[in-house]
Amino acid sequence: MQSWEISVTHRCVPWGDAWEADVRRAFAAIGWMVTSMGATCSSTHVEEDYLTLASSRKEFDPAVLMDVLSRLGVHQVEYIEDNGGQTHFREWKATIDEYWWDRCSDPRAMVAAVSPQPEDHDAADAGSAGVGTSHQARYEARLRKFWLCACAVGRFCKQRFKDRAGPVFDVLERFADGKASADELRAARDTHLARDPSDPWPLTSDAWPYPYPFSDTPGYPGTAFWWNAKSFALAIVCEAFDELRQVPVATDPRGQQFTPTDPVAFDRLSAAAGAVLVPLVRDVFGNPFRSVKAEASWLRWNDGTVSKLARAIYEDRRFDEMALLADGLEESGCTEPNVLVHCRTAGPHVRGCWVLDLLLGRE
Repeated sequence: MQSWEISVTHRCVPWGDAWEADVRRAFAAIGWMVTSMGATCSSTHVEEDYLTLASSRKEFDPAVLMDVLSRLGVHQVEYIEDNGGQTHFREWKATIDEYWWDRCSDPRAMVAAVSPQPEDHDAADAGSAGVGTSHQARYEARLRKFWLCACAVGRFCKQRFKDRAGPVFDVLERFADGKASADELRAARDTHLARDPSDPWPLTSDAWPYPYPFSDTPGYPGTAFWWNAKSFALAIVCEAFDELRQVPVATDPRGQQFTPTDPVAFDRLSAAAGAVLVPLVRDVFGNPFRSVKAEASWLRWNDGTVSKLARAIYEDRRFDEMALLADGLEESGCTEPNVLVHCRTAGPHVRGCWVLDLLLGRE
């Protein structure tokens, strides 16, 4: 009889109220997969973030599990194999690539996988000054992506922010597109924080080092909450994900861990929450592992019809006309399947949609 002691690393920030529950979801998937591989699980034991499992199967391949676990946001598996008194330490890390991105169902893991720094492979080969300027422009475009992702997802935080953060997201969305100033954004945030000081949020303390997402960066006076764009977006995505799967807001930092009374129902809620939020993440970021470029001929066609329609859809939120945009793109000569398929999906589409950004020169 072989046994394994398994530890998983979840691609999620540790301020999630249900971190332990998420690890246990991963362990449940491991148990299911081991059984489906023809093994007999004679015993399982969960302690903190470790699973001890005994099985009659002689070979255990974590690569088989990673395909399932990656969907849950699991980033790494470590395990100790005990085979008749001989112990071996093993490790398996998920390859964060296009295949992983297409299969992942955890919006937190997906946002965590997006680099805040753009790649330089698209920069013009025009000397160091030209490349630097291009890189800075793409870096600012990446910040905008995280801000707009937070805006799209944050609308689901009805309870966690007492539905008072809506005006902040409204201003942040305009700020992302250069239509609101930093002073306006800070004023909206300050109004939000002043409305109800009793907001049930475990503010920063020794036991709870993660600040309210709208608080400025601790230890860095003058650093506004929005400048650490990825961390801000990730915090908002975590909160929206937990709200949709009915994880209560923790008021006591020492009691932040949530244990569902019905793990099966919690797994269904988690899957449903992912089904709501993952399409939003994909709409904003597209596929960061696949490069798509807009051809000038698309934009010039018929006196700029494609560009004009894309701008109207974006500015007026006429996202129900994305299919019309696909028709125009096809007539202009576009054969890029990723662009056409995305335009013809039911959505959701939001400000920051990667196809609209591509056509409007904002990618």
